[in-house]
Amino acid sequence: SVVEATLPELEGADKVAALVVQNVRTQLGHLRTHPAVASRLATQQLTLHGWVYDIESGDVRAVDEATGALLPLYAAPDALGAAVG
Repeated sequence: SVVEATLPELEGADKVAALVVQNVRTQLGHLRTHPAVASRLATQQLTLHGWVYDIESGDVRAVDEATGALLPLYAAPDALGAAVG
């Protein structure tokens, strides 16, 4: 996996967390290849966001695709879309 190749030192919960983020990034990439999604992305009628829900804490964080970091929704640019304040 990408995580094992780039972060071989990770183990346990840290490795699982990195795999979750990588999975979200991978699925966003897959979505971008769907014709209906690709056409709307091209005309800026659609934006995609990847979120991770932590079942234990109830936190929802946005995946920053550029860095792979998990950001609180209030800190993630456009994570909530234009409809939110």
